[in-house]
Amino acid sequence: MRHAKSSWDNPALDDHERPLNKRGQSAAPRIGQLIRDEGICPQVVVSSTAVRAESTARIVAQECGFKGEIVFTDDLYLAPPSQYLGIISGLDDTYGTVLLVGHNPGISELVSGICNQPVSMPTAALAVTRTQHETWKGYETEPASELVNFWRPKQLD
Repeated sequence: MRHAKSSWDNPALDDHERPLNKRGQSAAPRIGQLIRDEGICPQVVVSSTAVRAESTARIVAQECGFKGEIVFTDDLYLAPPSQYLGIISGLDDTYGTVLLVGHNPGISELVSGICNQPVSMPTAALAVTRTQHETWKGYETEPASELVNFWRPKQLD
């Protein structure tokens, strides 16, 4: 998932510190409810430490009924696809469903790359992928998945 829409109201604010704007605060809960309604609540949530990503992760987790601890990492802040793949391949194999909350261009490039098709991730978009790997470590050598579903917040209005 890409973080929800952020505010540019304060130009003096560091990029990492930008909060969600009203549209982002509205879209994030809708995506969380969608995750709950689709029965795809994750066993782990891993998010960038940027304020807009942290806020998105917390809101989505609450709305979908996620009960675990969210893992926040600087490694996903403006990360390239290789950084996401490193995190994925290091996940505990007890997790069947994982939610990553990150940024463009890395998150779009990641989904496009692992699904072998162009996927543009606007703010608060959710891509659901499925892998044939039996372990997350499989992503180290063959980062391939099938795009199962894709939602943009505008579709949920």
